[in-house]
Amino acid sequence: MDVCLKRKVRNYPRITRPNEPGFDIFVKEKAILNDQILTAYDALGINLA
Repeated sequence: MDVCLKRKVRNYPRITRPNEPGFDIFVKEKAILNDQILTAYDALGINLA
């Protein structure tokens, strides 16, 4: 499968439903995954300290 097509499919939820809970994607272009994990923990009320 063409990489460009996979990227478009992967980004579709983020583009069509921005800032809606449950529609964000974990792996994004130029994203730091540790920041994504901490954001998820905060949203779920999980304290790692």
